[in-house]
Amino acid sequence: MNNSKLNNLEAIGLLSIIMANKVILNLPELIISSTGSAAWLNTIYITVIAFIFLSIILKLMNHFPEFDILDISEYIGGSFLKFVVGIFQIILLFFIANIVIRSFSYTLKTIYFTQSPILFIVLFMVVPVLIANTFGLKSISKICLYVVPIAYIGLVILLLAPVKDFEFQRIFPILGYGIDATFFSGISNLFALSGLGYIFLLPQNLGNNTNIKKITTISLALSVSALFFSILCMLFTFSYHVNPNENMNLYLLTMVVHHGNVIHGINILFMIIWILSIIAYISTTVFFILFILKKLGRLKYTNSLNYSFSSLFLSSCIVFQNYPQFYFVAQSFMEHVILYFVFLLEPLLFIIAIIKHKIQSSLAKKTMT
Repeated sequence: MNNSKLNNLEAIGLLSIIMANKVILNLPELIISSTGSAAWLNTIYITVIAFIFLSIILKLMNHFPEFDILDISEYIGGSFLKFVVGIFQIILLFFIANIVIRSFSYTLKTIYFTQSPILFIVLFMVVPVLIANTFGLKSISKICLYVVPIAYIGLVILLLAPVKDFEFQRIFPILGYGIDATFFSGISNLFALSGLGYIFLLPQNLGNNTNIKKITTISLALSVSALFFSILCMLFTFSYHVNPNENMNLYLLTMVVHHGNVIHGINILFMIIWILSIIAYISTTVFFILFILKKLGRLKYTNSLNYSFSSLFLSSCIVFQNYPQFYFVAQSFMEHVILYFVFLLEPLLFIIAIIKHKIQSSLAKKTMT
């Protein structure tokens, strides 16, 4: 596997595709369903928290600029803790990738391929991921760099096209389901920005770690902008009484775009764009899974793991034939495990590492004196 380092632009493309894909899936609907007409206000609220969180994380990481989360774990608790954190991280990423592919494949099947077995649709998504990972992160990042502008431009067009159907009074009442839903229990909507967790795996893949602040800030800004305007547009167009169990309600926006034959069939065009962005996102996620396996096993190459893992991945994606059951498990997992792991456990490991380093430095000074 090619381990070439990423430049700033490639890293921004990589992180942007990771975080922006949250918008393409069902997250805007989940936020709207939990906060009502205050979804836009809740998005601003979690955005502020996310930027505060990012600034804290960057300060913590500055103490160990070359360390990723596995190196930090090894520094704290040796190989055992490194293995535990690494395995948990693999399970986390593996489950996220399954959620994304299974959810998106179900959407494709429901809308376009009603007679096709879900296996064929999943296979259509997994094979490009397998191919992309034979070339490594550098190639994946270049793909992301091409896909990101297309995806964002497409999203902007999609959000602006139904402007004549907007009803701005739908954002009232301002507090939606109340203060608690918007600001207290609504803090759980931070899982929409859980793509920040990839930052902890990024340091050793960057060509210049000093630019990580610029890279992450731009990527997060792009992501939250896409999320905010998607939610605002959906509120203006459909009202906040959406059904979160209906996957990808954002797709419905393409159905209200009707400007004659000029934009006829625009829903198919956007679906193609979204397929490309989903494949780029999954390719990135799978790379980091293989990256972790490589570090845990001290391997030089991971091409053989790529083929084995893709077969396992394909099999696991079709385990849940009952989509409502899958959706329930996926939603519960996303809202709890991801939230605690990304926003609590990983930062805590860096804090413990800093404390340990200071204690060691203090003891070393006393020994010298």
